[in-house]
Amino acid sequence: MDENLEFCKKNMIRVLILFLCAVSFTCYSNDGVFKIVSYNVKMLPKVCNALSEKNQISQQNRLNYLIEFLKNESFDVINLQEVFDPKAVAQIKEALMDQYPYCIKPSKKGIGFSNGLMVLSKFPIENTKTIFFQKLKFF
Repeated sequence: MDENLEFCKKNMIRVLILFLCAVSFTCYSNDGVFKIVSYNVKMLPKVCNALSEKNQISQQNRLNYLIEFLKNESFDVINLQEVFDPKAVAQIKEALMDQYPYCIKPSKKGIGFSNGLMVLSKFPIENTKTIFFQKLKFF
């Protein structure tokens, strides 16, 4: 029984270490620490909030707060998810262009929403490609 308990403890420690390495990593460059952040910002297109002025105001307030927060931080790369609203994309890009001159805006193919993924960087972004999947699965 003690052998099984000891085996479980060792494996739990390994899993915990692996999890910590995967979740909280820091990349080091020649001049220091390279900081990357990722946020799900839930910036829905206006059509989704068209019937709710409260939601539109809330979204604009969140956007203003997000922009101010990012201006006051010193990230090297910012990854934003769910930036579906084209006006939000434009506001973010314009407000942060001095700090983050390199930007990949959300991609769109055909009719419908974009992929909602936006990347802002202090450094040039090279070798990018967007893959549009042909077969989609919904929720």
